[in-house]
Amino acid sequence: MVLGVPVYDVYGKLVYDKNTQIDSVSLQVMTNKGINELLVKDKRALDVVVIPMFSPEVEGQITDAFRTLVLNNLGKDTLSPIDLTTLNIAINDAAESMTFQALGGVNIAGGILPDDYIFFQSVRTATLALVVGHKLGLKSRELARLGMAAVLKDIACIIDPNIVTPETDRTSEEQRKMVRTHPEKGYEILCKNPLTKGEIATAVLQHHECWDGSGYPKALKANTISTYAQIIAIADGFASLLYYPVPGKKRTMPHEAIEFVMAYAGDKFKQELVDIFAKQVPCYSAGTSILLNTGEKALVINPNLGVVARPVVRICTDIGGQPLPKTFDVNLAKSSEQHRLISKVLEFD
Repeated sequence: MVLGVPVYDVYGKLVYDKNTQIDSVSLQVMTNKGINELLVKDKRALDVVVIPMFSPEVEGQITDAFRTLVLNNLGKDTLSPIDLTTLNIAINDAAESMTFQALGGVNIAGGILPDDYIFFQSVRTATLALVVGHKLGLKSRELARLGMAAVLKDIACIIDPNIVTPETDRTSEEQRKMVRTHPEKGYEILCKNPLTKGEIATAVLQHHECWDGSGYPKALKANTISTYAQIIAIADGFASLLYYPVPGKKRTMPHEAIEFVMAYAGDKFKQELVDIFAKQVPCYSAGTSILLNTGEKALVINPNLGVVARPVVRICTDIGGQPLPKTFDVNLAKSSEQHRLISKVLEFD
């Protein structure tokens, strides 16, 4: 097998280029870097184009800037203006790239090292939030503020080891109360810098508020919650399900995470924003191998953004699992194909 697309780490550094032969050595290198999903070249899908909305370099630039900010400010109650400015530049670059070329799908691939989680989850929350914000028609400057708020949403938890540690027992009432202080503490930290006070700090303060008033810290309801915070809440919930490393627990699939978001529309999340999120974030990315309820195996060749969980697929086997002499494409969104359902994602057996 050879790689169908280049492989990057979470910091946007190229690990292996397209057409690299996959062997035991390269697999071990990628495993050591927390990479556990690959797109291999497949003669049945040479015409399938996988274009990320954000390049790995852009996402990596944000992750690297955020990691530097965290490491330079651990244990402090204020953030370095230089580190915040560097992060803001990276977020601005991402927002500008969306404004001028909002093409491709958002990358929701999982597979990260536990030590990278605190950096990567916040950055992925930000890119997901930017997708929703862009669809809402936010301008690049507004997108940059949204992205900054999303990346910094948990900054108090991350730089204050007294709030959350690896040993934190989140089932303890005392620890839960401590964790729930992080939006207010994050707000206080961000209000100290002209770059992050105002809308950014307010969104961080409110990102755990819920549409129905059941959230914290102020139990705000509906549109009394800032729009930025509402968007971040959805992106954060989705990203936490998809990327949180729980030893011994099976990874949450993208379609399962989206089902979670949709299930809480009108309760935790605003219905309009959930509708946008579900239509912009693919349940099944291009290149994914799936099993249909008919017994046929197929490849997703187009996520069909705008239609939830009904991609265009290329049927590769018959109902008995035997390879077809000639593959054919099916748009699962068509009424004539409603009998075909995706029953399993084959990558994750």
